[in-house]
Amino acid sequence: MNCAGPFKYTAEPLVEGCLRSRAHYLDITGEIPVYEAIQARNVQAKARGVMLLPGVGFDVVPTDCLAQHLKQRLPSATRLRLAFQSVGPAGLPPSTQRTAIELLNYGDRVRRNGKLVRPQTGGGTISVDFGAGPVNADRVPLG
Repeated sequence: MNCAGPFKYTAEPLVEGCLRSRAHYLDITGEIPVYEAIQARNVQAKARGVMLLPGVGFDVVPTDCLAQHLKQRLPSATRLRLAFQSVGPAGLPPSTQRTAIELLNYGDRVRRNGKLVRPQTGGGTISVDFGAGPVNADRVPLG
């Protein structure tokens, strides 16, 4: 199944197998096109009593938990911007690099009022200070 843009959703056979065999599906992925593809199967999953759950990996679970923790500690806050920096000889894992490159064509997205929208200003680059002065960082559309 192809999602928006050139991104290839390779887990579709697994999802199909889970629906057929009535097995739950968990995936560590955090890519928006994957969420959209799995959401499109929601009616089938409910009818089969199957849970299809992407986003159980690093880029969703810890960030959502952090966002919830911050909201409890700072209830008047209305915005949150999370940034990650990969430093050192290892850098990003090759599969993460490939996915990030594929997702560049999918487009820049931010969450506003519970909806994923394209930002009105600027491209995908933002300035972030990780503690040693500001650096340019690319926005990556994660779930």
